[in-house]
Amino acid sequence: MKKAIFTFLVTLLVLTAFCLNQFTVTESRKKVFLKSNCTQDYFKDQSCSNFIMSRYNLAKSKLIRSKDYNFYFNTALQYVRQEGEMSYNAVVNFEQAIKINPNYGGIYSDLGNCYRGGFKCYHKAEYYYTKAIENGFSKGFVYYNRAICNYELNNLEKMSEDLQMSRNLGWHNDYYKLAEKEKEANTRKLSRNNENKNEEIKSNTERNSLDFKIFLKYFLNQTFSGKNFDSLVYVSSPLLAEFVNTDFIGLGRFWNMGVACTLYEADQFGYNFYEGYFGSIQPETSALIYFSNKTPDGGFCDEAISPDGIYYKQVSELPTDWDPVDGTIIPSPNKYKNLKKMKVEIQYEKTIIKILYFIEYKNKWHLLYIYDCDCSA
Repeated sequence: MKKAIFTFLVTLLVLTAFCLNQFTVTESRKKVFLKSNCTQDYFKDQSCSNFIMSRYNLAKSKLIRSKDYNFYFNTALQYVRQEGEMSYNAVVNFEQAIKINPNYGGIYSDLGNCYRGGFKCYHKAEYYYTKAIENGFSKGFVYYNRAICNYELNNLEKMSEDLQMSRNLGWHNDYYKLAEKEKEANTRKLSRNNENKNEEIKSNTERNSLDFKIFLKYFLNQTFSGKNFDSLVYVSSPLLAEFVNTDFIGLGRFWNMGVACTLYEADQFGYNFYEGYFGSIQPETSALIYFSNKTPDGGFCDEAISPDGIYYKQVSELPTDWDPVDGTIIPSPNKYKNLKKMKVEIQYEKTIIKILYFIEYKNKWHLLYIYDCDCSA
């Protein structure tokens, strides 16, 4: 028993030592570090067109084996001096030195320089600069070089953080002009924020407009034009929520399964969706003409003779519900009686494709009814 325990502990120690920050390649050919707990630390899955694997493998095949750390480290530096930072020979020798001594942060920085300055592989370079810092090599120029990578990777907040840290550590040689790039990025960000703010103000103005045509254009653009309107209603989409008042007004859909047209205010509003069908995309309405205080001529049960467009007008009456048990008409609620109501009919290709009712409440227009009954009702 004691022998078995001893054998297990020795095996565990060997595995732990073996896994200590070793490089390896997975079955899917992804390059990883094996950390001390034998878990894998993946590179980000980012391609680098400047790094040619065949040339890397060739350099690796020529690597002299069984030498010490100083040999591989000095050999790598010599290749950098001779061939520049875009040196596969330098890369494989730096990697071999890291295998022997994975705890010296400076060599990670040197390898990062090859990937950044030489191969322009900024994801890998950023990774190695981070490894350098994690292993105690917290120099100002390392943070600066990582800031360059983050700029090229469009990680602008991280770039700013690294640039500031490099200054704090006494590095002020801004040869990549990151301060200027940071200022330009902040200017663009401020411009985008102002544009978004202006767009939000415009949207709020259009949504809250009491001019019904302005409001209707905004509503159709947000929820109907080129969108699956019925599915938005079915799932109570947030796109539709800003146009619905659930506290007092509510939302309903008229639809007839048979002859009687019935109001559905729950149970997915009476939609009969099934697997493979979840509503249809509505046509683009931006080019349609708006007709105020008019209704289409036909288009409901027969082909319209009026031009295609969006017809809207104020109405005094709303559709009535039907009680299938008693066989009686259910009038619209009295709470709507004194509120301003608008009926919208969208005619497309000589057919009325959607009828909507809106109501004004607390100085806002709200969607009240969707009228999807066919002409048999």
